[in-house]
Amino acid sequence: MAQLNITLDQDEILQSQFHFSKNIADKAPKKMQAGLRAELQEMFNCKKSEDVRKKRDQVILEFMNEKCQARQSA
Repeated sequence: MAQLNITLDQDEILQSQFHFSKNIADKAPKKMQAGLRAELQEMFNCKKSEDVRKKRDQVILEFMNEKCQARQSA
């Protein structure tokens, strides 16, 4: 896969992270939004790209597990 060489300043990065987090969390059930935002913030703070991927996968897995548990409880 080809990599893009794009340079963003800190303000652009923060703005992108804010909108990404908001767009994702707004689609989640209300009771999960705060936790999801916190998890995404942790992901944004990772220093290494492999840590970002691990955190992303963890967030997805936790979200899917909570959705499954909510469906079973209903």
